[in-house]
Amino acid sequence: MEFRSALSHLGIILEIFGILLIIPLLASVALGESINFLFIIAAAVSFVAGTLLDKKLQKKPLDSPSIMALALLGFVSVSMIGAVPYLSSASLLNALFESVSGFTTTGLTALDPETLPAGLLFWRSFTQWIGAAGIIIAFIMLVESPGISSNYLYGDETSEEDRQPLIRKALLAFGAYTLLGIALLSIAGMPLLDSVAHSFSGISTGGFSTRQDSISSFNSAGIEIAMIVLMVLGATSFFLHAKIFRGNFRCYPRNFETKAFWIFVMVFSMLMAASMGPAPLSAVFTAISALTTSGFSAAPPLAGSGIILVVILTIIGGFSASSAGGLKLVRAGAMGKAFPWIARKLSYPKEAVIPLKIGERSVKPQEFTIITLFIFMYMLVLVVSTAILSFTGMGAMDSFFLSASAAGNSAFSPLAVESIHWVGKATLMVVMVVGRLEILPLFVFVRHLFQARKRGGGDEEGE
Repeated sequence: MEFRSALSHLGIILEIFGILLIIPLLASVALGESINFLFIIAAAVSFVAGTLLDKKLQKKPLDSPSIMALALLGFVSVSMIGAVPYLSSASLLNALFESVSGFTTTGLTALDPETLPAGLLFWRSFTQWIGAAGIIIAFIMLVESPGISSNYLYGDETSEEDRQPLIRKALLAFGAYTLLGIALLSIAGMPLLDSVAHSFSGISTGGFSTRQDSISSFNSAGIEIAMIVLMVLGATSFFLHAKIFRGNFRCYPRNFETKAFWIFVMVFSMLMAASMGPAPLSAVFTAISALTTSGFSAAPPLAGSGIILVVILTIIGGFSASSAGGLKLVRAGAMGKAFPWIARKLSYPKEAVIPLKIGERSVKPQEFTIITLFIFMYMLVLVVSTAILSFTGMGAMDSFFLSASAAGNSAFSPLAVESIHWVGKATLMVVMVVGRLEILPLFVFVRHLFQARKRGGGDEEGE
């Protein structure tokens, strides 16, 4: 791992982030608010720290472990600096929680959005937009890395030379969809600031809203439909978006994850309708909001079987290489296909070759092992975080619901996050970052730290 080079590239990220911090400041002024000097302080800290790392450390080409370390360091760094503007309206812990939830595109909130100034409302949703753009870039850069969800469907068809053009096309699509969302929401009757904020968080499958009761506050079928469009676009693989922008429209209906996504939507929408009563649009909205791990609400608080359905969809998650969280459809689909595949293998002679296929692609044995291990680690994260939350006095079901939302980067919550014990909030922040980065970068980073410490210990012994 080129750790010093990763830090140098982190410097570039922080320089860009320092510039981006000026945008909500300008938005505040445009909306008639007084200048929030905390944005200026955060921008200065980010830009100066970034410049020092960028100029002082040498850059080298980054391998996959270095990119994973950079992704982890990037999310942690921008979350810490991005918490500064919230300090005008929140405690340090709640400010950090809100920032982590934003950049990981989770949407769990410790603040009442209706009490926040317009500049902070803009910033909350903008953090989700920045975080989503960052994770899309990371998934494209790591497409050839075993264990990353995008690798299973797109690793064989993407070379190193394809990455930069793919990133440009993906970000172009991301920006275009954001503008489309603002237009659709404005046409549906949503005020301009709300339209901008919800377009940022909608395309990011983030879940932050300008209203305490989320989308249900607007009581508009047109707004719900516009948000459904944004959530589906955001949860769709940006490898597919890049192909569609090149004119390959057939790739979408032929894609394995596309078929799985709409099957889940249809089945769970009917189950939601049976659970929620005669409100078909609300049932479809809730199913899509859960499967895309957005967490927007267009209906009264969930209860009974509705909670179970939402938790299941949140764990499954959206497309690989999208802004959605969860296990991802490719992994869930592989495990679903594994059961009949195992039955077939047991019914044939031992030497028979029976491939496990995801769409047109055969899953290699080592890939299936990594998928199985990933799902085990994901469930282990859920169990451990549920136990910690339970020890803070939270009920078992609420603890599991919140853990699933944090790991799946979803905004659905059974209770007010602001009232949670500080240990619970700290746990949820860690789980949000781990879930956003698909667990593996954290293990790579920890392994590097242990290796560096071991080498250091070895040097000391040699001396």
